[in-house]
Amino acid sequence: MIYANPDWEGVTFREELDEIARKINLKLVHVLENPPENRKGETGMINPDLLRKYLPENTGDFASYICGPKPMQDAAELAIRDLGIDWRRVYSERFEII
Repeated sequence: MIYANPDWEGVTFREELDEIARKINLKLVHVLENPPENRKGETGMINPDLLRKYLPENTGDFASYICGPKPMQDAAELAIRDLGIDWRRVYSERFEII
């Protein structure tokens, strides 16, 4: 699971996701646009290089799910397209928060 957020304080359900990741052996990658000074980990935005680093070689065998703000979804969908993943295996949940 690649989970992008503007900053560490804004990571919704951070503790719960960490616990779930331990219980089911889920690889959870936090990507922060504005990380704290001494934080180690991924920073910036989701892009093809980041996806190549964490997705398995047989990514096409799995479904990909994308959820989040429109600009992030657009970037993630383009990155997935650039990796050659079949669109029929990509699911996006798009909504507007009012």
